[in-house]
Amino acid sequence: MQWKKWKLLIGLVLGLSLVVSLARPARPIGNGLNLVVALRPQGQVKLKRSSWQDYQPAFIGASLGAKDHLLLASNTFAKVLCQNLTEWEPEDGRDYIVSEGCPPTSTPKLLESNKDTAIERGTNPLDIPYIVRPRNTSV
Repeated sequence: MQWKKWKLLIGLVLGLSLVVSLARPARPIGNGLNLVVALRPQGQVKLKRSSWQDYQPAFIGASLGAKDHLLLASNTFAKVLCQNLTEWEPEDGRDYIVSEGCPPTSTPKLLESNKDTAIERGTNPLDIPYIVRPRNTSV
């Protein structure tokens, strides 16, 4: 009788541990970055971030989140480089949520950076002369 209870308990523990190990959440969606790479005509394509109330003119190089909106007027063109390096060209005359054309992925190729400054230049080689400051004198 005792042996049956132990078998049942061991089976239950092994079964639960198997279920728990298989029930892990999937890999989370990363913070990918989508970029506006082309607009025509400038100022006619509008952008609305998920935290904004109104649309603002979009510009080349603007980063787009998955919940941001793009509004294309008639006879306009926009091209977006998605986080998985595919290009999306939304049709004119419509409002789009960016995730419609650039779905989020768990392995984005373009990532958002928290750095505010650009990468610094390397030092100049000592054997190459460079201008320290411009001269105001005639030579």
